[in-house]
Amino acid sequence: MCAADVHLIMPHVPHIMAFIEQIAEDQEHPDAVVGATCGLIGSVLSLMNTNVLAVAVHIFIQLTLLVVIVSESQ
Repeated sequence: MCAADVHLIMPHVPHIMAFIEQIAEDQEHPDAVVGATCGLIGSVLSLMNTNVLAVAVHIFIQLTLLVVIVSESQ
């Protein structure tokens, strides 16, 4: 997907973020889920190389919460 096609994913970003938030709020976080979530975050960021700062901050917060929750559950 090229930069000109970013508009195709923009309508889905809020749903992707909601999905990541649901994962972060879940009590069980297998390593595979955390790894896949990090991959999803990386994919979204790589597609959105424009206007990425606000999204990156939100994603970083979600990832931080996910990592904290995982480390507390172990």
